[in-house]
Amino acid sequence: MKKLVTAGAVLLATLTLAACSSSSSSSSSKTKVTTSSSKKKYTGITKSKFDQIKLSETDGTSLSDVEKSFGKKPSSTSTDTIQDVKTDMNT
Repeated sequence: MKKLVTAGAVLLATLTLAACSSSSSSSSSKTKVTTSSSKKKYTGITKSKFDQIKLSETDGTSLSDVEKSFGKKPSSTSTDTIQDVKTDMNT
């Protein structure tokens, strides 16, 4: 009886893990759709521009310069104070 219960539990665990690891066909067969438009496309920041951003308390890159590098303003901002140091997070 114990062997039957153990075998059933192993079978159930195997099926559960197999179901969790299977991938759906929609994610594995992605298609690329291209459209032509006269609008300027957002291309993001280049690695060289990202590497030029300097973080410093006194002479770091200004927020306006970072916004220019990314080509857009942050979508959300938050301010927090930790150990008497004010921090601004822009994402």
